[in-house]
Amino acid sequence: MARRPAHEKLDIEACPVHKKVCMIARKTKRYWVYILESLKDHRTYVGYTKDLEVRLTKHNSGQVKSTKHRRPLIILYKEMFQTKGEAKEKELWWKSRGGRQELKKLFY
Repeated sequence: MARRPAHEKLDIEACPVHKKVCMIARKTKRYWVYILESLKDHRTYVGYTKDLEVRLTKHNSGQVKSTKHRRPLIILYKEMFQTKGEAKEKELWWKSRGGRQELKKLFY
């Protein structure tokens, strides 16, 4: 039996056609907002992505222009959202003055 991809979630609910309980596979999109810290200069980077592991690998391999000279980078904070809009909104908040102040209170 093949493994179900991580982005798929099984829900149990009543089947609308047969009126019986059945398993329904639903694809759920997950977006991550993340804050990276450079171990070189201790500055932070805020972003969002669908695949956090792949994105961190890209940052640390120099494939991201804005962080390639600040490697290595570690994940300081991450938060999952169900929609891209929610993730973008939170990313913008972390980049705002209030978000940066909160970041300093939490981690520095």
